[in-house]
Amino acid sequence: STGSTGSTGSTGSTGSTSAAEDFVAQCRQMKVVELRTELGQRGISWADALDKDELVERLAQVLAKEAAFCSSGRLKPGIVSKITGQELEEELA
Repeated sequence: STGSTGSTGSTGSTGSTSAAEDFVAQCRQMKVVELRTELGQRGISWADALDKDELVERLAQVLAKEAAFCSSGRLKPGIVSKITGQELEEELA
């Protein structure tokens, strides 16, 4: 549901602070129900979050972790994904 897949141009790891801020800004634009859905799809508990800011922070952290794991967005930590040989080569490059 998020527009994070297919993004290009942000491959450098030196801007981790600005990348984290980008994820926070992206999450702040989402509705609470969308934040809960995204967290739930990733198996992240959200029921104990007291306000939207907590949901935003949790999802932003997850998105940052996913982006650090795989810049293309094809692969997520802890989730088995089916990719082609060319996609594997791109991920390993």
